[in-house]
Parts: sequence; C-alpha cells; structure tokens
Amino acid sequence: MDRHYDYAIEDGTPVPGEFEAMARPGFVLAGTPCQPGGINHAFNVGVRAAFPADDKESVQVLSELIQPLMREVVDHSYCTPGQNPFSELTYR
Repeated sequence: MDRHYDYAIEDGTPVPGEFEAMARPGFVLAGTPCQPGGINHAFNVGVRAAFPADDKESVQVLSELIQPLMREVVDHSYCTPGQNPFSELTYR
C-alpha cells in the first residue's frame, strides 16, 4: 500500500477508516493524496497531545479523533479545488 503521509510513525498502531492513519501514545497522523491544480502530493494532518497520559488511553482517544478531524480538514482544504467554497485556492 502506498503511504499518503510523509512521516514514519515507528511502532504506530494503524487507525481504520476513510484515511490512512497511524497512532502512537501522544501522536496521531493521517494522510491522503491531494491534487490541487493537477499537482499530486500528500496532504497530512497530525495531532500531538500530552493527555491522556496513559499510553493505551492516548492511542484510543487520538485514534477516535483523527478520522473525523481529517474529513473536516480535507473538506475545508484546497484538496477539493473548485468545489470548496471555504478554500482560499481555486483552480479553474
């Protein structure tokens, strides 16, 4: 499988869902391809959190957070050129 994020998360736990994502205690990262203006690159969102302090709970909480957060960010990004009224970048 091609990774759509630019960072390796060593010993990460895969997060199931719409986007490719990995979590570890205190950090979660998701990625997807993005083609604004025909330029293909990865679009990444990461979240770092100090709490919860328990490693297992941290992975669980961040895993539950990343998929809906990534959906909202992509929906409001330039990854949907010409279709997103919130995007500052539009390509015609």
